[in-house]
Amino acid sequence: MPAKGSQQVLMILDRNWISFKESNLAYKETPSKFKARPRLPGYKHKIKGRNVVVYTAKL
Repeated sequence: MPAKGSQQVLMILDRNWISFKESNLAYKETPSKFKARPRLPGYKHKIKGRNVVVYTAKL
């Protein structure tokens, strides 16, 4: 995978972790807003759980 595409994947991963941390803090403040405790971002299933890979114009 080219470096630019790898950077985009890492940016998406970073955004997922930030979202997890924010939702975890919100859960600690008011757990009644959630059905369950937020779970860590994990790996997706090989076939069923595909993810978006962003390719920029300069590849």
